[in-house]
Amino acid sequence: WRNGTVPQLTGRGARRSRVDCPGSLRAAADQDSASYCDALWPVKAAELCAAYVIGIGGEWTFTRYSLSKGCEVHAYDPTVQLRGSHRRSASRMRKTHFHFAGLGGMTNIASSSNSYGTIEDARLMTLDQMVASRPGAAPMRVLTIDCEGCEWAAIEHLAQNATAAAALRPV
Repeated sequence: WRNGTVPQLTGRGARRSRVDCPGSLRAAADQDSASYCDALWPVKAAELCAAYVIGIGGEWTFTRYSLSKGCEVHAYDPTVQLRGSHRRSASRMRKTHFHFAGLGGMTNIASSSNSYGTIEDARLMTLDQMVASRPGAAPMRVLTIDCEGCEWAAIEHLAQNATAAAALRPV
């Protein structure tokens, strides 16, 4: 977000993955941003795994894919208008935990909105705070972020803080 402004979401639709997959490529949903390559999945079948899915926007395809690979899922989205539907959807999936929170950096704005709805600053956390708030959870091995610009403040925070960046070591 530049100067506290969230870019407007325009032209969203299905995009085709450019991943060079050595095996079959599993097609994603129309609203999702890519397809999934089973051969590139970073976790072995018997390993403990947590997938952090940041920015749901009503789209649960990657969550279901992560579950099919044996991961526990922590799904984050701070959109006020989607809170109820996200909570209901997550409650119907085993090993899925919905958190009404979103990704931010160390400096967040008071509130903002995008094409999905209103985001409250009080619900934003850094990536290392998200990981630390789940003591006893399986280790984060998979991370996907699709949060309409929140990535930039979070990545800037990780680049400036080695302790925070350590949260990404298992990924």
